[in-house]
Amino acid sequence: LHRVDRRQRQMCIRDRYEAGEDADVLYVVLRGRVQVSTEAGVLRWAEAGHTLGEEAMLGLPRRARAAADGEAEVFGVAAALLDRAWTRAGGRPVAAAERRRLERAVVSDLLRGMLPDLGDEALELLLDGASLRSIAADSFVARSGDPAPAGAFILDGVLHVRAEGTREVQRIALSPDVVGVQEALAGQPWTHDVVAAGPCQVVWVRADAMRSALGSSASILEAQTLERAQTLSLIHISEPTRQAEI
Repeated sequence: LHRVDRRQRQMCIRDRYEAGEDADVLYVVLRGRVQVSTEAGVLRWAEAGHTLGEEAMLGLPRRARAAADGEAEVFGVAAALLDRAWTRAGGRPVAAAERRRLERAVVSDLLRGMLPDLGDEALELLLDGASLRSIAADSFVARSGDPAPAGAFILDGVLHVRAEGTREVQRIALSPDVVGVQEALAGQPWTHDVVAAGPCQVVWVRADAMRSALGSSASILEAQTLERAQTLSLIHISEPTRQAEI
């Protein structure tokens, strides 16, 4: 990292990045502070010594908008270079530990965006019960009848919720939706087959963590997902009709 020209490492991010943009650089704030936000509101403030843009280490597009509060100076380094530097510095265990720390930051932003009123203590409880998993395209996330000890929070990608043993898609779930929360909280098995429509990143959150952090409001997450699913279904149904009219 010392070989990187200092002038290239520092930049003013008064010109912010936006959600959805390609991400291959991780940033560390050197001076000032940077607001990380989504349409749901402010997720956090990154101040001197803090990182942002952690999704680059997971190969994901930008998950949020970043804008300097006034003027800020940051250190930017390519994710691939940073991974190699960690491995050389302390071997694979160090690299793995650093990646887990950055993954936790990405998951924290996801949960904060979904649950903007969540307190810091409750958020930490959820994070302690969370694990991030990559799902290959066309793979089963869950099968009807399987135990459901955790709910699936979608970080990236699209899941198809199917009727048991069929290819009939009953609803579409995508970030920031959740699947299986009701079953997990009730201690019941999965009631549908859930399949990844393409490569996905899913955050599993244990039922006990959801109960501790959210209490009775945990079931609201699934209700919000179902509302979005109904909207997607209406769009899917109305689109052919609109084209036919044209």
